[in-house]
Amino acid sequence: MTLEHARWFKDGGYGLKDPVLLVSEHTRFTSQVGNGLPRNISGSLVASTKEELRQQYEHFAPQEVSTSSTTAINEFKNVSDSISTYQNRRQIGMRAVGAGLQRGMNDLSVVIAKFSSIVDAVAGAGGPYGQVGYQTLSILLIVFVNKSKNDDRLLSHIQQIGKALPDLETWKALYPTEIMKSLIASVYDGVIEFSREAVKYLCSFRRRLWTAINPLADPAHDGIAAEIYKTLGEVNAEAVLGLHKRASSIRQTAERSEKHILKLKEELEISSGNMQKVLAQNEELKAQLLEQSQVLDLARKQEDSSRYHAFEDVLEQRLSRAESNVATTKKTLKAIYPDVVKVANWIPHTTYIQMAHNTLFHLREYAEWRDKDSCALLYINGSTDLGGQKLRSMHSWLSPAAIHAAEDLRDRGEKVAFFSCCPTLDPARVPPRDIFGSLILQVLSWNTEVLRDKNAEFRRLASHKTIELDQVQTLSLLLGTAISEVASKENVYIILDRPDCCQMTENPIDSGGLVMPVETVMNALVKLLLEAQKTGLRVKILAVVETSQGKGNWRYDFLPGSGDVTELVLDPGHWSQRKLTSSELAKSRPPIWKVDSAVTL
Repeated sequence: MTLEHARWFKDGGYGLKDPVLLVSEHTRFTSQVGNGLPRNISGSLVASTKEELRQQYEHFAPQEVSTSSTTAINEFKNVSDSISTYQNRRQIGMRAVGAGLQRGMNDLSVVIAKFSSIVDAVAGAGGPYGQVGYQTLSILLIVFVNKSKNDDRLLSHIQQIGKALPDLETWKALYPTEIMKSLIASVYDGVIEFSREAVKYLCSFRRRLWTAINPLADPAHDGIAAEIYKTLGEVNAEAVLGLHKRASSIRQTAERSEKHILKLKEELEISSGNMQKVLAQNEELKAQLLEQSQVLDLARKQEDSSRYHAFEDVLEQRLSRAESNVATTKKTLKAIYPDVVKVANWIPHTTYIQMAHNTLFHLREYAEWRDKDSCALLYINGSTDLGGQKLRSMHSWLSPAAIHAAEDLRDRGEKVAFFSCCPTLDPARVPPRDIFGSLILQVLSWNTEVLRDKNAEFRRLASHKTIELDQVQTLSLLLGTAISEVASKENVYIILDRPDCCQMTENPIDSGGLVMPVETVMNALVKLLLEAQKTGLRVKILAVVETSQGKGNWRYDFLPGSGDVTELVLDPGHWSQRKLTSSELAKSRPPIWKVDSAVTL
């Protein structure tokens, strides 16, 4: 049952008859009509519940009612199959009834269906209301079916009551007001009384005869029907009023909801506007932060640059000098050892072997040194024949190897520090401390931020004023420290051209005699590699040394701990420049310089 009947009569009362009185009247009524009920008709047992009444109605309907009653039966059953049509019953021999009885059953089915919902609602008050209601309807149904000649006025009353009765099942408990409850109780009593009088009328031959003889006579059920019509009119009016109130409430709720929605919309627009303002402020703040960050970065970079230049002053060096510029040294060497299209005997320098870039790249030791994952020293040394130069100078025919290596490594994206003691045609002699000072500045230029934390320590080491040999050793230590701070996880390549051309204020003397400047430089570099090897750094040094003038002799195998040194040094042997053989002269000469190989470091 879909209707919440307890909401109608959960507190009892509201005009319903006293249960004791109701049972007494019902007992008297059933006693009066009991003898008039036929006993030979199956299904004449009085129903006491809605389900029994439905089954009783179905028992009569297939035999006595036409198809037009199906709608009312469905209303009463809620969910049931359509009954067989009256036309089919007539075709298979079922007994026929009069057209008036058919219409009467249709109207009675409507009354039963709708009044059942009222009975259900009243039954919510407890007591005998449900049983009395269904039994009364059941007796009316039995009598109505079996009394084939019905009074037209009675049929009219049943038809009108069926139309006017409210179907509480369809109201969904929308109108359980105090007034409506009282009206529904009156309807309940009225229909019960009407049903009783109708039964009595149908069961009494004398009453029906008297009514037929005296048309002005009023049967008792006529007055009861009039009262039912009046009450149903009030029910309808109250229902309409309830609908209007409900509609008004819904409209007011909708209006309030609309106002609330408009208010929420306004608040949303305000919030959206505020959000846009906040977003705009955020963007402005982001722009300000970015600007401040850029200003701060610029200030830090300026501080780093100032700190770096101040450190240059401490070292008494400059990053931008000819000796550290690959392009400057290359330009000088190309003038002395130019590429030639062909060999000419009357042009002496064309008849000598030269250090072409392919000569270096095909050297096994070079590839091993470049690709080694630990520290190493590639020692390229030899003597130059002055006839192999276009311009007579102190430059070595091996020096192009330093240029080729620097360009090759730079093309590979490696970190390269370069220094040449012969960057020009007439170079000045440089002290060893300049070599190390320049190399330190080049390494620090890769990341000047290192000086933020190490400036004091580096300045202390760089300003260490002692004898020249100790100064070289100190700067060598500082170079190793700078490499560990700047590029501890990367390969670091140092290309040193012609350390044999550097000059010291006075050459130191050890147990073996006079120590040459090249030995001072190379020994310091070997010490740097040994220390770097211990800390896992990957420092690789290529040194080009000219030995023809007697200043480039360096015996690394005579150093203390020469076993460890020998493992670090890759020595392709002594290379002396010579003239080309007849067979070599007949061949095309390989280019010395790589095309478009200019690099500035």
